[in-house]
Amino acid sequence: MKYLNYKGFQTQSRTPDVFNKFDIEEFFDGYSSFFKHLPSGIADKISSGYASDWDDISKKIKSEFNYICQQCGLDLINNKRLLHTHHINGVKHDNRKENLKPLCVDCHSKQPNHQHLFVRHEDTQTINHLRRTQNLILRDDWSAVFKLADSALHGVVDLLMEYKLPIPEVGYELEASNKTITQIELAWPVRKIGIAIDKESARNAIDEGWEIHSMRYVLNQFDFLAQSLR
Repeated sequence: MKYLNYKGFQTQSRTPDVFNKFDIEEFFDGYSSFFKHLPSGIADKISSGYASDWDDISKKIKSEFNYICQQCGLDLINNKRLLHTHHINGVKHDNRKENLKPLCVDCHSKQPNHQHLFVRHEDTQTINHLRRTQNLILRDDWSAVFKLADSALHGVVDLLMEYKLPIPEVGYELEASNKTITQIELAWPVRKIGIAIDKESARNAIDEGWEIHSMRYVLNQFDFLAQSLR
């Protein structure tokens, strides 16, 4: 937990509380980008508790809201698989219309008590690409960074804030020859510095002259990154 700065383990004074209240399902929820599959036992809980006609109910709600995420505003009419229907009160069989709203998979996974949701890293990248093309990526706002960044990077974001470093761009798309060649999870374009989860994305950016760090490096050698960004 210290290594990942899990829930601010390094940067906050509530270390014993974080340790004593550790929940394995919540952990996999936040760090799903580093795993291809959820462990058995956790994944088995996903489909339990829904009404037999849930698929029809869900499709109707999404259609009524024009396939737009009701939290970040992302239009997913052409990417419907990335839109879920969320039970606001957390009760899966409470299908009253006022208890349902469509959320993109990223926003859905960040709702309280949604440790069962598993979001592939590729889907997070797709969502951030769509947010950028729809002008939904906000800058110069740490709350927006937390909201839009892959939750696996929240420990890094905590450290960036603690050190009062420049605010990064989330899901920055690096272009070459008028073509997007890769996406960087957290980026400082002026300095050509970034943090990437995906190794291929990192290699592509490095080939373009960027200084790219893995989350492992950043958490082990954070002072070096801080010096580069100041």
